This record gives sequence, structure tokens and C-alpha cells, in this order.
Amino acid sequence: MKFSILTHYKSKQVQTVDYSLSTITQGLTNPVKAVPSKDKLPLWSPTIFEGNRNQKNARYITMLVYDIDDGTSLESWRCFSDHYVMVHTSYSHKPHFNKFRIIIPLKTPIPA
Repeated sequence: MKFSILTHYKSKQVQTVDYSLSTITQGLTNPVKAVPSKDKLPLWSPTIFEGNRNQKNARYITMLVYDIDDGTSLESWRCFSDHYVMVHTSYSHKPHFNKFRIIIPLKTPIPA
């Protein structure tokens, strides 16, 4: 499964990587430790770019990503249980207020 990685949120330079679904799942569902701030976290994107990260260079998308930031129950991923689903909390998730992502890998990439 291909996706893009970036060194931090302001980075425009992307690297396309290709990992097995199990490797991606393990990476996304195990928290990054000892990161001083959100600004220092590496990023990933389901969008494959040709060149730097910007809308005109976006070519295709390999996963659907639902960004849930309104406190919805983590169990909401179950509405996609007929599909392979990955769920991970985001950096700003709190025990009393859920913030997370639901990720569904696509069998075939779609045009961006």
C-alpha cells in the first residue's frame, strides 16, 4: 500500500513509501513516544504526489481517512466493519474528548 510521508506539518517535500497493510496498521496504532510537540511529529498522507505537496501535484488517493474531532465515540468505526479498518487517536486526543482517525485502505487508488 502506497502513501506519502513528510517530516513535519509545514513540510512540502514528500516521500512516497510502499508498505504492507500489516506494517502500516502497526505503525499507525502504536503511539509515537517522547515527541515534544505536535509540530515535531512526522506526517503521513493517503495522497500520492508528483513533486512537492500541493493540490496541483496530487495524483491519487490510496485510503479514505475520516478525521473525527468532535468527541464522537471511538466505537463509531464499527459502522465500517464490513471493511478492513484502522483506527488511531490523534495527538490532541483526551480521555474525556475523543479525537481520532478512521482509515479504510482502498483496493484500487482513486484519482485525487
